[in-house]
Amino acid sequence: MSRDEAPGSPGTGQPGDAMRETGTAEPSWIARRPYVQRARHIGGEFEAMIELAAGVVTASPHLHRIAHYTSGVFDFSVDVLDDVQPHLVEPAEPVASRRGNYLRAGQHLTFIAGHEDTALEELRSGRLIRTVLHSDHGAIYCSPVRPAEYVTGLTLDRTREEIDAADRTLAHLVNTI
Repeated sequence: MSRDEAPGSPGTGQPGDAMRETGTAEPSWIARRPYVQRARHIGGEFEAMIELAAGVVTASPHLHRIAHYTSGVFDFSVDVLDDVQPHLVEPAEPVASRRGNYLRAGQHLTFIAGHEDTALEELRSGRLIRTVLHSDHGAIYCSPVRPAEYVTGLTLDRTREEIDAADRTLAHLVNTI
């Protein structure tokens, strides 16, 4: 993928169509309009979940991206990465590249979470509730919705309080779904 292509643009090999839902002519940093990326295989069955995720990601100051995967396959994502404050991100990496990286990281994380959940099943210790990977650049969360169905979340915030707030927000979304 070139640095100028969006993850869902033709020729990138990515599994979806992307669009920025702008609504009005207001600057996005004021409106915090979500960017929605849908995989080509999904239909209307995901629209209610996309709207719910868009509402959560636009209302939360700490959760910057939500994505949905079924059996490790990307279904959709909603983010406000265009609106994230500059101190939260690496300025040299274009947002389109970051979106592609987050999509692939979500696929890997859902695979790992599914594998670990299966291992825990054999131990009869209960289901894996949530996986959180925390780094100096924020955190990525992975929560099962149903067997083989996962929601991932991303925060670029760095303090423990902000990361915990994003975790609670995503947990509430998963419980709502």
